[in-house]
Amino acid sequence: MTCVVHLLKARSDDSEYGRPDPYEANIDNVRFIPIMKFEPVNFEGLCNHLSCETQYDGVIVTSQRAVDVLKNAFALIDNCQHFCDLPAYTVGPTTANRLELIGFKHVYGAETGNGRVLAEKMVHVLQEKQRLLFLAGEVHRDILPRELTAAGHQIDKIIVYRTECYNYQKELSQIKNGDWVVFFSPSHIDQALNELRKRQLDVKIAAIGPTTHQFLLDNGFEVDAVAESPTAECLRDAMK
Repeated sequence: MTCVVHLLKARSDDSEYGRPDPYEANIDNVRFIPIMKFEPVNFEGLCNHLSCETQYDGVIVTSQRAVDVLKNAFALIDNCQHFCDLPAYTVGPTTANRLELIGFKHVYGAETGNGRVLAEKMVHVLQEKQRLLFLAGEVHRDILPRELTAAGHQIDKIIVYRTECYNYQKELSQIKNGDWVVFFSPSHIDQALNELRKRQLDVKIAAIGPTTHQFLLDNGFEVDAVAESPTAECLRDAMK
């Protein structure tokens, strides 16, 4: 029987960006299990911020959801060209591609796999002190703003979305022995960990990135594959 690759994430809504979901395109027999729902916050404040004449030297957008919120804000602003001309700093190729598709011309960080690597790169590259706008989710790690602030840069942070956890217990019941279960983040995965413990399933576990990998190890799970970068290609290669 062919094993199923259960991805603890929603299918990427990339149709509006003109691309299929990269995990479906690169990995056979994938099944998406959405575990979080996303809700924009501070949207009016973000629009006002983008419309004002505050002079920024760049913008930091490290999640696809933040790009989606920014895209919706651009649709309501008459002229956002000045903002799209700013350097945009991000993590991973998927978010970088989305930033380019909504109009950013200078996107950096596609090759970085996490916020710590991006922070180190930015501290090295940004020689002059800069004022940067950081668009973040309600739950986020403070590595980037902390490292950049320590280097003398001014970081203006706006929370643009929040996450809530679904009850996805029914979807977890379809995981069988021999399947893969892929964890993308330490957030909101307690239901999945409890299900695997309770049923004592003989599954293979994959983690996206070192933070998720360490979280799974700390919770007593062996990890069979670790994707060094948050891409479908890296996950596919790690699972071979």
